[in-house]
Amino acid sequence: MPVEIISISIALERTYLSYFRVALALAFLGVYIAQLFRLQHTEHPDPVFGFFVLGKPLSCICTGAALCVSLLGAYRFWRQQNAMMRGKVFGGGWEVLATFAIVLAVRDLIVV
Repeated sequence: MPVEIISISIALERTYLSYFRVALALAFLGVYIAQLFRLQHTEHPDPVFGFFVLGKPLSCICTGAALCVSLLGAYRFWRQQNAMMRGKVFGGGWEVLATFAIVLAVRDLIVV
């Protein structure tokens, strides 16, 4: 294989690994939230709104967002690889904006 193809392929793999890194960070955040919010259990927790009640839904949202980001990264890798075979490269795209929107949505759910 020519050096140009190898360097582009390696850059493509780095891009997928960056998506996977974001997905892992979201998954770890979900585990952290689940464990931390369960540890903050008082004798008489608020059954409607409190750390103990909100721990599971927030951790599930983070884990679901991690799965979505990982699938978006795999789709982008597949799309870029097919474009490289045709001699083209896509810059940006809806995958980048979708990942950004997912991370911001998770952040807003946790902060608010």
